[in-house]
Amino acid sequence: MITGRMTFSRWYYRGMNLAITTAGGGGPAIWVALLLAVIPAVAAVIAAVVAARSAKAAKRGEAEAQHVRDLENRISERKYETYKPMLEMLGDVFSQAKTSREAIADGDVNTDKFVSFAKWIIIFGSDEAIAAYHNLTTSFNYKPPIQISLRLVADFILAARKDIGYPDTKVTGIQLTALRLNDFYEQGDEMHQIMTFPLPEACKLAGWKMPWSSMNARPTVPLNGGSDPAISSTDRTLPPLSA
Repeated sequence: MITGRMTFSRWYYRGMNLAITTAGGGGPAIWVALLLAVIPAVAAVIAAVVAARSAKAAKRGEAEAQHVRDLENRISERKYETYKPMLEMLGDVFSQAKTSREAIADGDVNTDKFVSFAKWIIIFGSDEAIAAYHNLTTSFNYKPPIQISLRLVADFILAARKDIGYPDTKVTGIQLTALRLNDFYEQGDEMHQIMTFPLPEACKLAGWKMPWSSMNARPTVPLNGGSDPAISSTDRTLPPLSA
């Protein structure tokens, strides 16, 4: 801005001096001199307006960017709070610690966790996380083989990991499962294939039909928890997720 004012002043006074010098003679020369005095003034005003608007736009853009960052941070914190109880509960399923076994045995607490998580995952969860949670919870009513249960749990944990803050994670479901099951790598090729094949192929390999692939699927366990004469009481027991 100082340089602009100095340039304007230099041209303005040069033009005015030329105008005064040629004023006595009249003719076109005086208009040329006046133009030389006015043009720098107009240019300086335009430059000042453009600079002011650019500075204002930059400041507004910075404020908007900060607002977006604040929103992302708040959403990230809310996602962590949403996922934490559910992931802790799944961790307790695989744990052999006494406190974990006691936590799993508390049905009322676990039900509350499921209900709370289901309420918020549809708001804060990614599409992948919602789909993985849908597959996992839907499978509870159709008695999946233990291999499929492990696969669905791993899919959900991976989706949660991506959603919370690691979208480019390279961790695999096999690695996540092997961290919890010491003898995982002794389960053979079929287990490895079930954990790595696309889910429809994995379910076919395990001999289990995905219930969400058909709207007419009949649940093995009553969805409303009531009695179903076609299903014995033993059929309502889900297999434990353990090694």
